[in-house]
Amino acid sequence: MDLRELTDAVRRHIRIVVAVVVLAAVVAGLFVVFRKETRPPDKYRAVATVQIPARAALISGDRPTQPAAEVPQGMPGQLLRGQTSMALSSPVRLKALSGAGIPANDTSVSFGAALNGIGDTITLSVTSNSAETTKKVIGSYVQAFQEARRAVSAQAIQAAQQGAQGELDKLQSRRSALEAQLRQKLIALPPVVLAPTATPGSNQSGGNAQQQQQQPVPSIPPGTDTDSTLMLFERNALANRIVQLQLSYADALVNSNVPNAYAEVLDQSGAALVAGQTKSPIVPVGIIMLVGLALGLGLAVLVDRRDQTIRSVKVASATLSAPLLSTIPAPRRARPEYAVLERPDSRRSAAFRKLAATCVATDRLPRAIMVSTPEGDTYDDVAANFAAALASLGLQVALVATSPRQSWYLERFTIPVEMESDFGALLEEAHDGRFNGWARRRLAWTDLTPNLVVVPPAPDSALSVPLDGLPPFLDGLEKSGIDITVIAGPSLLEDANATIVAWETRTVLWAVQVGAVHRRAASEAAARLELASVDPFGVVMVGAPEA
Repeated sequence: MDLRELTDAVRRHIRIVVAVVVLAAVVAGLFVVFRKETRPPDKYRAVATVQIPARAALISGDRPTQPAAEVPQGMPGQLLRGQTSMALSSPVRLKALSGAGIPANDTSVSFGAALNGIGDTITLSVTSNSAETTKKVIGSYVQAFQEARRAVSAQAIQAAQQGAQGELDKLQSRRSALEAQLRQKLIALPPVVLAPTATPGSNQSGGNAQQQQQQPVPSIPPGTDTDSTLMLFERNALANRIVQLQLSYADALVNSNVPNAYAEVLDQSGAALVAGQTKSPIVPVGIIMLVGLALGLGLAVLVDRRDQTIRSVKVASATLSAPLLSTIPAPRRARPEYAVLERPDSRRSAAFRKLAATCVATDRLPRAIMVSTPEGDTYDDVAANFAAALASLGLQVALVATSPRQSWYLERFTIPVEMESDFGALLEEAHDGRFNGWARRRLAWTDLTPNLVVVPPAPDSALSVPLDGLPPFLDGLEKSGIDITVIAGPSLLEDANATIVAWETRTVLWAVQVGAVHRRAASEAAARLELASVDPFGVVMVGAPEA
C-alpha cells in the first residue's frame, strides 16, 4: 500500500480514526485524573564514611596513590577485596535491621555501599520512609559491617593458630630426634642460645641470608666433629623457631578474644530528607495519544482492506471497464435537488458542468444515454444534474424519469395541463406510432432553463409496458428538437428490464456512490453490458476526492 492509498483509506474511514483518537484522549485524561497526583512519600537518607586499609595502586597507569590507611601487618588479605559485596550481603543487611529492631521483611529500608577511587574509604548509606528508622539503621549497619570484617579476622586468626600448632608439633619432634642423636656423640648438650629479637608476628618471609644473619650462633664444645656441629646449629635454629611460633600462637590466642575489624568510622551523618518528585504526565500522555493515532490508522486500513465495496476511482474504473469522467462531491442535503439549477455556484454544480463539458468534448456523446448503477439509486441525482449541466451548455436535453421515486424531478417544472402525459403513456403512444414531432410540447418545462424538459414518471413502473416502444420514442424526441435524451436508470442488477434499456440506448454512464456498490455486483453488471454489446461511456464517482 502506497502513501496515496493509505491517505485514501484514512479519508474514507476518517470517523474510525477520529473515534479511536478521541478514545485515546479519554484514556489519557483518565490517566491524568486518576494517577497518583500527590508527591511520592518522602525518603530519609543517612550516610556513614568508613576508612579501611588499602594497598597503593596506580592512577592512569603511572602515578601511584597513597591510601590514607596502609595495610597493617597481619591483616587478612580477604579484607582487601570484595568490601562492597560484603557490605551489601544478606547477613550484613539482616543484622543491621535486627540491631535496629526492624523486621527482616520490611521493604521500606534500602542499603547502599560504594568505594572511593583509591579504595581506602567505603560509604555506607541507608534510606527509608522514617527519619528515626534511618538514624537507627545506619548505626546498626556500620556495626554489622565492622562485625563482618572482624569475623574475617577471627577466621584468619584461627587458621594461623591451627597452622602454628601443626608446625610446632613437627619442629619439636625434629628437635627431640636431634638431641637424641647428639647425646650419643656428646657427653653433655650445650645450652640453647635464643635470639633477643625473636618477637611474635615478625616477618618470616624474608630471604635465607637475612634469616641466617638473625640466627644466633650456638655454643660448640671443643673437639666436636663436623656432623655434630651442624646438628647443634640445626638444634639451636629449631629452638629459636619454636620460641617464635609459641609467641605467635600466644599472641593469636590473645587477639582471638577481640579480633581487629581494621575499619575506622570517619563520619556518620544524620537522616537527611530526600523529597519525592512527581513525574510529568506529558510523556505517558504523548505515548497514549500516539498509540491511539497508530491504532486508528491501522484500524482504518484494516477496515478498508476488508471492505469489498468500491471506494476508489481506480477500483471503479477497473471493475466497470470504463474510464473515469468525473468525481462529484456527495450531496449534503437530505432533499434531492438540481444543484446545477438551484445552486449554480456550488462545488457540486461545478463538478456536473465539468462532467458535461468532458462528455461533449469526447465527440462520442450519443443521442440517448442511460445513467445507471449496478445497485442502489445513485443514478437519480446524477442523471438529473447531468441533464441540467448539458442543458446549461446550450444543448436541448430531455430527462426521462423511470421510477415514481424520481417525481422530485418535477418540483420546479410545469406540466402542460391540457396534454398531461407520463413515460408509460408516451411509450404506449410510441409503440402504436402516435408519438410525433410535437412531443416536446407535451413534456414538463421550467423557467430555470429553456433547454431542459422532463418526461414525468409513470405512477407504476414504466418498464412494465413493452419496451419496443423505446426506439420510436427516442426518434420522436429527436424529431422534436431534442439533442440528447438522458434516461435515469433503472439499476442494472435490480430491474430485469434494465439490460434491455441499456441495449436499446447502446450507451451507459455509470454512477457509483463511494461505499454503496459491491465489487462483485459491479463486475456482474459490467459482464452483462459486455454480453449485450453495450459500450460503457464512463464512470462518475460520487463522494470521491477530486481526481
